Amino acid sequence: TKPPAEENGWDGSVLQPSVLVEVDDVYYYQIFTGKELAYLAQAQGEWLDYNYILANDIVLNDVELTYDENGNLTVDPSGLNEWTPIDKLNGFFNGNGYTISGVYMDSSEPVAFFKSLKTDVMNVHFKNCYIRSTGGGAGGISIRNLDV
Repeated sequence: TKPPAEENGWDGSVLQPSVLVEVDDVYYYQIFTGKELAYLAQAQGEWLDYNYILANDIVLNDVELTYDENGNLTVDPSGLNEWTPIDKLNGFFNGNGYTISGVYMDSSEPVAFFKSLKTDVMNVHFKNCYIRSTGGGAGGISIRNLDV
């Protein structure tokens, strides 16, 4: 059965994706919620080799992530769920035209939605994101592409 979209954004928890679909002769695990998307950040082994496709817009934080002229966040970060970058994904990531919004990262390490990739990311939109590093680089999609 299809998990429902999260009404008030992601709650910081994780859930292993379970719905497998075939699109243009490629098998993908569908991502319906922030919980399932967050699972990829802790995934290891074969889960990093699978393909993923969004099945909904994903809201990670349901608040306007505003900042001042110096790049400092102007909303209280204590109520935000901080995104952990997905690292070493080998399978395709197809956004399927959907949007991921409310990505919040504020770190002294290099940060991006994907820490490193060995794959293609396509058809995904990002909006209302705050990604900052005080001690390294910050990227929107990826910090580093690994050799294929």
